[in-house]
Amino acid sequence: MKISTPFNAKHVAHVGVDVDGSYTGLPVEWERLLSASGISRKEQEQHPQAVMDIVAFYQDSKE
Repeated sequence: MKISTPFNAKHVAHVGVDVDGSYTGLPVEWERLLSASGISRKEQEQHPQAVMDIVAFYQDSKE
């Protein structure tokens, strides 16, 4: 098996975390997913990268 480099890649969003713990640049569908996830605001603030990894994984699995 040969693994090639990525091709036709697109950067569709740049998400960040503000000083108050809120996300910036979050796509609307990700906001909805996060709201429905049951992950508390406190958990989001404590583990922002884990939350982003979960949302990205879910989004990728739907494509």
